[in-house]
Amino acid sequence: MPTTIRSSFVFIVSMIISYQGFSQVFGGNPPSIKWKQINDSHTRIIFPKGEDSTAKRVSNIIKFIREDTHQTTKKKINIVLQNQTTISNGYVALGPFRSEFYLTPPQNSFSQGSVPWADQLTIHEYRHVIQYNQFNVGLSKVMGVLFGENGQALANSAAIPNWFFEGDAVYTETNYSKQGRGGIPSFFNDYRAIWIGDKNYSWMKLRNGSLKDFVPNHYALGYLFVAYGREKYGGQFWDKVTHEAAAYKNLIYPFQSAFKRQSGITYKAFRNDAFNFFKNQFANDSALNKSGVAKEKYRDEQFPVFTEAGNLIFVKSSYDKLSQFVVSDENTMKNIRVPDNNIDPYFSYKNGKIVYASYQPDARWGYRNFSNLQIIDASNGHQQTITKRRKYFSPDISEDGKKIVAVNVPPSGKYQIHILNSADGKIIDSLPNPGNLFYSYPKFYNDDKIISAVTNNEGQMSIASINLKGYQQEFLLPFTYNLIAYPFVHNDTLYFSYSYSKNDELFAYTFSDKKLWKLNAESEKGLGKYHVAVNDTAMAWSAFTADGYRVQHAAKKDMIFTEIAINKMQRNTVSFGVNSLNNINSNLLYKVPDDEVSITKYRKS
Repeated sequence: MPTTIRSSFVFIVSMIISYQGFSQVFGGNPPSIKWKQINDSHTRIIFPKGEDSTAKRVSNIIKFIREDTHQTTKKKINIVLQNQTTISNGYVALGPFRSEFYLTPPQNSFSQGSVPWADQLTIHEYRHVIQYNQFNVGLSKVMGVLFGENGQALANSAAIPNWFFEGDAVYTETNYSKQGRGGIPSFFNDYRAIWIGDKNYSWMKLRNGSLKDFVPNHYALGYLFVAYGREKYGGQFWDKVTHEAAAYKNLIYPFQSAFKRQSGITYKAFRNDAFNFFKNQFANDSALNKSGVAKEKYRDEQFPVFTEAGNLIFVKSSYDKLSQFVVSDENTMKNIRVPDNNIDPYFSYKNGKIVYASYQPDARWGYRNFSNLQIIDASNGHQQTITKRRKYFSPDISEDGKKIVAVNVPPSGKYQIHILNSADGKIIDSLPNPGNLFYSYPKFYNDDKIISAVTNNEGQMSIASINLKGYQQEFLLPFTYNLIAYPFVHNDTLYFSYSYSKNDELFAYTFSDKKLWKLNAESEKGLGKYHVAVNDTAMAWSAFTADGYRVQHAAKKDMIFTEIAINKMQRNTVSFGVNSLNNINSNLLYKVPDDEVSITKYRKS
């Protein structure tokens, strides 16, 4: 075969058979880390010294899931718990068959929910372990015999769409817990926004994404389809479809063919039915203004704050431009600075100073990275790094600009709030946390208190007021599975975002009379009210639209304050019409026993 033809053939075949994979990180962890293991016939949990309780919990959850649901696994899985990274993630992959959990929880509960992070990783990622075991059948199994684990991975990826892998795992985390992403309003914002905005994208665009327009990812797409399929056809429906598909009962379009055999309708008809089912869950969305932008390029405007002059500073980003801190008045918009690489674009502003956390990889170890605090002079864009090689998140700067409060998430998993000197980053105070609550988005309240969203060990959230003199802690709301984020204090009122019914709403708490208020504007655009900022006369927040997060404005006098009884906040999240979540295995996570396990040394060799 001529060289050019052979090269072209190899290129075309490579493009056809490509699939998502994960490469191993060599030299990932420092040799000083001592490793342990919990090793049984089905799993090996490998973890750093000090993470014994987390590893024990992971092992007990997996064992209980395996026994209670009778889901046997033929292949043993190695699960590595990584505690040196600032990234919140996890994965399961073949070739070799293994999983890794990145144990630092996300600050933004609206992105993943508030279920304890190790618990959520376990129920989500172990579902992938079960998937790979169940999909090792027929032609997929033959490919595994001939070409190893990557051969099975290739066959599985070609037969079963990626939306099913993740949609099924999101359904599982929602089914097994009292929340999960399928139980939080923000998870549905993506599709709700494009439906409100009349974005009638083709199936191929929804399936494959876009580099130009916002298209929901395969997690959101997969959950809609998996949840509706279970709701309409029963709990065993997808097991039958994917078993046939992975076995390649039909070589051409194995998934679609298996689906039609099991359901009796076409794949296209099912897609339309699933979308219509969830559109009906959000029928009231038609009353909202069309997403608030008309045929504009996608861009995000997030975390608005008022300057002393009444202008707004926020983070602006788009698909084709780097993020920028910008300052905007009624007529102009001026760039302040491009921030360093960061995981969360959150920032705080006081008296001309911006503080935020930036991402820093370790120069040597691939699984170790840091989150450093940066201060920017908003007048000239000059930046100063005040901490290095630490794990700080969601900083706030005091009124006088001399102190910073931030969440510290060390590798030990002992969560803390630190007060630091803004000039040199030295720790002034470390607040006691005997219950190991997880803090997010702390704020200064006067000179003697810190306000922070908190998550307890059950995954329930509240807002804490912490006195800096005696460290007394008061919880302003009952602990519930409803999400809380972005607290903001102005004068004697606390504002925050709260997941309420099927939406993320804006609430206010007045300290003087301890009353709770739900806030609405006379005219609203987009979904949710996030990143609120307030001054004496106005309010601003970010709302999600089909063309990105957009800053919304309202005069404070035009906002509608409706008092809400605090005891009415004690409720669980809604199921968005998916009643099957309450049937088999509902809330299984809370039945897991605290069994003793055998922990031994894991030799690096």
